[in-house]
Amino acid sequence: MSLFILNYFFNKYSLVFTILPTLLNLVSAYYIIIIDIDRSKEFNTYFCDNHIMVSICSIMSAANIEALHILSQGMVCFKPNFQLIFCIALIGFFIEDISQLIIQVKIKIILVF
Repeated sequence: MSLFILNYFFNKYSLVFTILPTLLNLVSAYYIIIIDIDRSKEFNTYFCDNHIMVSICSIMSAANIEALHILSQGMVCFKPNFQLIFCIALIGFFIEDISQLIIQVKIKIILVF
């Protein structure tokens, strides 16, 4: 019974540390796209013509913010701030991957001892 409670407790925190970076990536992707729409008239026109593709790329960037590179490679008018994308990816790495590692190590230590 205690193994079930332990598994439930750590799965809850594991889920939290997966959802937070996904929300961070999604909000950041929309923020970057909105800034580029305001800054560039060319991208504004491209966004109006191809809003489905831009929406798909922004949803894909919820899993990984670096998916915005797909948009920037295909067109000259989209120039996102790559330093901002790198910083967001680094923050997401620390929130998601490092915390997942800590949770798994704690589970392993508790199960062994």
